Order: sequence, then structure tokens, then C-alpha cells
Amino acid sequence: MVSSQRVVTAFKSDFVVLSWCKFVLTDPRPKTETPLKKSRKRAMGEDIKEAEDSKRVNMGSAELTKLWNLCPDNMEACSNAEREFLPSLEEFFEEAIEQSDPEAMVEDEYKVVQNPNFGFRALRLLACRSPHFFQPTNNQFKTLPSYLENILSKLAKELPSPSEELKTDTDMAENEELLDEKKADSPQGPPPLTQEHIDILAEKLGADWKKMAPHLDFKGAEITAIEGDSNEMNTQATQLLVTWQDREGPQATVDIIIAALEDAGMQEISDVVFGEGEESSSS
Repeated sequence: MVSSQRVVTAFKSDFVVLSWCKFVLTDPRPKTETPLKKSRKRAMGEDIKEAEDSKRVNMGSAELTKLWNLCPDNMEACSNAEREFLPSLEEFFEEAIEQSDPEAMVEDEYKVVQNPNFGFRALRLLACRSPHFFQPTNNQFKTLPSYLENILSKLAKELPSPSEELKTDTDMAENEELLDEKKADSPQGPPPLTQEHIDILAEKLGADWKKMAPHLDFKGAEITAIEGDSNEMNTQATQLLVTWQDREGPQATVDIIIAALEDAGMQEISDVVFGEGEESSSS
């Protein structure tokens, strides 16, 4: 039989355990946990405004964001010449045009126009670069190669052959050599009016450009038009000289300007801008 002392000890142990569990479950001490703050969802307008201010668009992915922001002006990037991946008509149809020549003696089955992949790419390129693709015709083509053969006959008349291009380049090089020899043999003419001359002369002339204008064959209406374009005297003088230079072309030389300054009674400006060396060379 179990002694009464053991029963009492067992009850005491159970009471202690139950008391501890009750204390843990019902802890009277205040809890110190901070409540979670709910994050506010950003509006779409805020994202757009932030992108405009920073000039950087967030695409939601690191790689997409990097790719999109490679160039600040995406339209400019799309129109860049480096993004021109389409070949020219000369490059793409060069082999096909050579094979269409009867002197090449290439059998039809070995021509590139018989290749379906070539035909598909040829149609896409013609639609982008050739007006022949959209021209109506009365000819009925049953196959794509026959249609391409017809287009090649037209392109062969328009596009220069490689031999002609090589000949043209050679002729141009020979002509340039002859021109250089003639320039070396021919005496040097009067020096042309340069942009540096125009800048210095316009600064020296100031409001006196109106005195010089009639000696450069400028009429009253032309002088009035120059006056109306700007209020700055230097700008007006520069426009007078640039307009005269564009009008005269290669004949716009220093000696004509010197003569016009002398006729207008501004010899001192001519000596300052051009000096005795320019004047003596022009005479």
C-alpha cells in the first residue's frame, strides 16, 4: 500500500506544475511588442514623377531597368545609325544579280532565288527599301522565284555592278590626282575670306557695316532686312559678311573686301584685320 506521505508529495508536485502553467498562460506583465506598421502603397503618378525627375525609369527588374536606361533619349537611340541592321539592296541581291546574268551560266536549281529562306527575306527587304514591291503589274507570277527573277532584272538596270563601282573609284582617284597636279602647277589666286576674318572684321566694323554694305552690292531692302534680324551691331555685321560670302561663293576673296573697305573710307580697319601681307598678296 502507498503511504499517505507519498500521496501528499505527489499532489504537491502536481499543484506546483499546474500553478506554473497557469502563470505562463496568464502572464499579467504588459507585452512590449510593437505593432507592425502598414506600408502605404505608392501611386502610379509618384513613380512617374520620380522617374521624370531622376531621368531614370524603373522597370521593376534590374536588368530591364539597366537596358531601358542605357540612352536617356530612347527615340534617338532607336534612330541611331548603329541600329540599322537591314542590308542594302546592293549587298543582299549582289549574288542573285550575278547569277541571273546569262553569261554566268548558273542553272536555275542552283540559284539563290530558289531558296525559300532567301525569298522570304528578299520580300521583306523589298517592302522596306524598293518601290518595285508596291508597283502594280499585269504579269502573273505562279512562283516566288519567277517573281524575284523579274525584280532582279529591274534592279540590275538600276544598281551599279561591282566592276562598274571599282572602275568609278579608280577614275575618281585618277581625276583627283590630275586636279592636284593642276593646282600645284597653277599660280595661287587671292586668298579666300575665312571665318576668322569675318569674326574680327565684324567686331571692328560695328555700326559702320552699313557704310560698307553698298560697296558689296547690297541694296537698301537687303540692308533693312539685316537690321531687322538682330539688334546687335556685331551680329548684323557678321550676317552681312556671311551673306555676301554665300552669295559670291569661291569669288568671296580678301582682296574684294579690302577694296570695299577702301572705297568706304575705312582703310585703317583693313590694315588692322588683314595687314600689309594680305594686301600685298592680293595685289
